[in-house]
Amino acid sequence: MGDDAQEPKYRKVLLKLSGEALAGERGFGIEPSVVDRLTDEIRSISEMGISLGVVIGGGNIVRGAIASRQGHVGHHHQRDGHPGSPGDQER
Repeated sequence: MGDDAQEPKYRKVLLKLSGEALAGERGFGIEPSVVDRLTDEIRSISEMGISLGVVIGGGNIVRGAIASRQGHVGHHHQRDGHPGSPGDQER
Protein backbone atom coordinates (compact mmCIF):
# COMPACT_ATOMS: atom_id res chain seq x y z
CA MET A 1 0.00 0.00 0.00
CA GLY A 2 1.17 3.55 -0.72
CA ASP A 3 2.05 6.18 1.85
CA ASP A 4 -1.40 7.80 1.53
CA ALA A 5 -3.33 4.55 1.94
CA GLN A 6 -5.13 3.84 5.19
CA GLU A 7 -5.11 0.51 6.93
CA PRO A 8 -8.26 -1.45 6.07
CA LYS A 9 -10.91 -1.33 8.77
CA TYR A 10 -11.55 -5.07 8.39
CA ARG A 11 -9.06 -7.85 7.71
CA LYS A 12 -11.63 -10.51 6.88
CA VAL A 13 -14.71 -9.95 4.74
CA LEU A 14 -17.50 -12.24 3.60
CA LEU A 15 -19.01 -11.16 0.29
CA LYS A 16 -22.38 -12.61 -0.77
CA LEU A 17 -23.18 -12.17 -4.45
CA SER A 18 -26.61 -12.95 -5.79
CA GLY A 19 -26.83 -15.21 -8.80
CA GLU A 20 -28.82 -12.46 -10.47
CA ALA A 21 -25.79 -10.16 -10.20
CA LEU A 22 -23.80 -12.61 -12.32
CA ALA A 23 -26.47 -12.61 -15.02
CA GLY A 24 -25.84 -9.01 -16.00
CA GLU A 25 -28.30 -7.38 -18.37
CA ARG A 26 -29.62 -10.73 -19.65
CA GLY A 27 -31.20 -11.53 -16.29
CA PHE A 28 -30.36 -15.25 -16.42
CA GLY A 29 -27.33 -17.52 -16.53
CA ILE A 30 -23.81 -16.18 -16.06
CA GLU A 31 -22.43 -13.29 -18.12
CA PRO A 32 -18.65 -13.71 -18.58
CA SER A 33 -17.98 -9.95 -18.70
CA VAL A 34 -19.65 -9.55 -15.30
CA VAL A 35 -17.55 -12.36 -13.84
CA ASP A 36 -14.38 -10.77 -15.28
CA ARG A 37 -15.20 -7.43 -13.66
CA LEU A 38 -16.01 -9.02 -10.31
CA THR A 39 -12.82 -11.09 -10.28
CA ASP A 40 -10.78 -7.94 -10.97
CA GLU A 41 -12.44 -6.20 -8.03
CA ILE A 42 -11.98 -9.22 -5.76
CA ARG A 43 -8.31 -9.46 -6.76
CA SER A 44 -7.75 -5.79 -5.86
CA ILE A 45 -9.32 -6.37 -2.42
CA SER A 46 -7.08 -9.38 -1.87
CA GLU A 47 -4.02 -7.35 -2.87
CA MET A 48 -4.89 -4.94 -0.03
CA GLY A 49 -4.20 -7.79 2.39
CA ILE A 50 -7.86 -8.51 3.13
CA SER A 51 -8.97 -12.13 3.44
CA LEU A 52 -12.10 -12.47 1.37
CA GLY A 53 -14.66 -15.26 1.45
CA VAL A 54 -17.13 -15.29 -1.44
CA VAL A 55 -20.57 -16.90 -1.43
CA ILE A 56 -22.41 -16.99 -4.74
CA GLY A 57 -26.13 -17.64 -4.89
CA GLY A 58 -27.39 -19.89 -7.64
CA GLY A 59 -31.15 -19.68 -7.21
CA ASN A 60 -31.66 -17.85 -10.47
CA ILE A 61 -29.90 -20.64 -12.36
CA VAL A 62 -31.88 -23.40 -10.64
CA ARG A 63 -35.21 -21.57 -10.94
CA GLY A 64 -34.50 -20.69 -14.56
CA ALA A 65 -33.68 -24.30 -15.44
CA ILE A 66 -36.84 -25.56 -13.74
CA ALA A 67 -39.01 -22.90 -15.39
CA SER A 68 -37.47 -23.63 -18.78
CA ARG A 69 -38.23 -27.34 -18.47
CA GLN A 70 -41.81 -26.45 -17.58
CA GLY A 71 -42.11 -24.24 -20.67
CA HIS A 72 -42.18 -20.90 -18.87
CA VAL A 73 -40.68 -17.85 -20.50
CA GLY A 74 -39.38 -14.74 -18.70
CA HIS A 75 -38.75 -14.17 -15.04
CA HIS A 76 -42.20 -14.45 -13.46
CA HIS A 77 -40.83 -17.12 -11.11
CA GLN A 78 -38.45 -14.58 -9.58
CA ARG A 79 -41.10 -12.22 -8.26
CA ASP A 80 -42.28 -14.88 -5.80
CA GLY A 81 -40.57 -14.52 -2.43
CA HIS A 82 -37.59 -16.84 -2.02
CA PRO A 83 -35.91 -17.30 1.35
CA GLY A 84 -32.77 -15.22 1.55
CA SER A 85 -33.88 -12.76 -1.11
CA PRO A 86 -34.06 -9.05 -0.26
CA GLY A 87 -37.54 -8.15 0.88
CA ASP A 88 -38.41 -11.59 2.26
CA GLN A 89 -38.09 -10.24 5.79
CA GLU A 90 -41.00 -7.90 5.04
CA ARG A 91 -43.39 -10.78 4.32
